[in-house]
Amino acid sequence: MQKRIQAIVDRCQRGERLRKALSLNEAGKTEITFWFDPSQKRCGPKSAAAAIKSGLLVPAGDGLLGPESSQTWTAA
Repeated sequence: MQKRIQAIVDRCQRGERLRKALSLNEAGKTEITFWFDPSQKRCGPKSAAAAIKSGLLVPAGDGLLGPESSQTWTAA
């Protein structure tokens, strides 16, 4: 496993949650941001996506359209 993915999983195992938000940037394009809650430390989108895809994080079920649209992940 890559170090960046392991670091995200480690944070979540220590009680942090990985959070996702959509926003518009200055050019008016949709931007996805990830951060840890409660520390508010940001997480790169590629690293976050890889950690989610790894199966080591589970969705918290807070998405409107089921687990695929979750906005929060915790350690499995």
